[in-house]
Amino acid sequence: MYYSLALVFLAALVLSAVLTPICRNFALRLNLVDHPDGARKLHRRPIPRVGGIPIFLSIAVACACLPFLPWAGTKIVSAALSLHWPFLAVLAVVFATGFADDIVDLGPRQKLVGLVIAAGLAYSFGIRIHSFGALQLPVWLSAAITVFWLVGCATAFNLIDGLDGLATGVALLATLGMLVSASLVGLDSNYLLALALVPLAGALLGFLPYNFSPASIFLGDSGSLMIGFLLGSSSILLSQKSNTLVGMTAPVMVLAIPLLDVILSITRRFLRGKPIFSADRGHIHHRLLDLGFRPGHAALVLYGACLVAAAFSLALTMAPDRMGASVILLFCIAVWLGIRRLGYAEFALAGRLMLAGTFQHSLNAHLNLRTVENSLRAAESADECWTALCEVSRLFGFTETRFRVADLVLHKQFGSQGADDGWNIRIPLPGGDYINFTRPQDSTVLPIGVAALLDMVSKVMAEKYVTSSEFVPTLSMLAPVYQIENHRPSRALQD
Repeated sequence: MYYSLALVFLAALVLSAVLTPICRNFALRLNLVDHPDGARKLHRRPIPRVGGIPIFLSIAVACACLPFLPWAGTKIVSAALSLHWPFLAVLAVVFATGFADDIVDLGPRQKLVGLVIAAGLAYSFGIRIHSFGALQLPVWLSAAITVFWLVGCATAFNLIDGLDGLATGVALLATLGMLVSASLVGLDSNYLLALALVPLAGALLGFLPYNFSPASIFLGDSGSLMIGFLLGSSSILLSQKSNTLVGMTAPVMVLAIPLLDVILSITRRFLRGKPIFSADRGHIHHRLLDLGFRPGHAALVLYGACLVAAAFSLALTMAPDRMGASVILLFCIAVWLGIRRLGYAEFALAGRLMLAGTFQHSLNAHLNLRTVENSLRAAESADECWTALCEVSRLFGFTETRFRVADLVLHKQFGSQGADDGWNIRIPLPGGDYINFTRPQDSTVLPIGVAALLDMVSKVMAEKYVTSSEFVPTLSMLAPVYQIENHRPSRALQD
């Protein structure tokens, strides 16, 4: 059995090494290339992007040779092949989806549909996340989590394929890490997993010399999506051999680099308020380049990180159950230190804001803004508007409020500081009316949300001047809170 796997590996390796330059030359003739854009892409000349073709053909042909080997008739090999052929068909769906995108530039939704269909087929063939430790999942949740995981792994490798040799090398190391983990349990019980990973390892190793910096061919979406999907499926097969949640974590660690890149990208874009699936130069390899690494050196650094993750995975596989939590904790600390070393400004600033309490202040300011907006919109008279405006001053740290309405200036001071002790802002209203807010220079209330507040007050009050025909203050608002400024009629408030 081991001889059969060795021959499959060699066959995939030789086929990939031979087919890659052939596919590269044909792609150049047909102009199936990735053009430089001078922004995110680092290459300076058109590079073929059909690397998925030699990798897929190498895997398929190497596996097709297995039935003709002397060991093909054994029970283990026959059972694995009966399950492997349907999965190879699923892999062809992923490859076709990526290849179509390489040719005609599919939209994100179209690619997602192809990946979801492939993940659904894989689930029907037994590639399933059916439990978390002892917790058995219902069928609908098992299917949803499986599809999400497979699509996520495919997307992760697609996103890190932005540096020569990066996705290929990381995939090769992850493949070898999973193979070692499977061998610790015994390949006899993991032959289907070995049959998926061994030809992939050979194909990647044959392809890597052409893909490493400076690359003469790229994986393309056909290659990166297929590799990520295959490794995601393999991690599920490997995790099925463990009945504990800690043991199921080991395969995830092997894929830590691409998965971490996806998580960081989504989090960064969320913090910046940008679309989650938008492109930028904030991926891990971009950060390494910004830190001064050359493309080849950056790829090697990430190879090293992938090796460290694989080492943690193997340690978790071999460690006693009582030591598993400690291994996971050490792994999380290593990840945190690595993220800090990359120097993401978004995470550093978010951390400082959380520790300084700014996040809570911001949340409180937005809640206060909603409260006063509701009060101001519900006000049906100048009296009620004035009450709401006084509440605004109290909540947002203003020391003085003035409201000119119907020839009257309503005025209230909060504290001992006056208008000369800070800055003033005026909100003009129809008919020469206005609202003034004063804020002291040394206020301890953070000025979070003040711009949004002023914009809201201006819009709501302007609406009230249009809809209210008797928007005048009553006698209950007289005496210390107002003063007559002049007797010019208010044009906006007259019928």
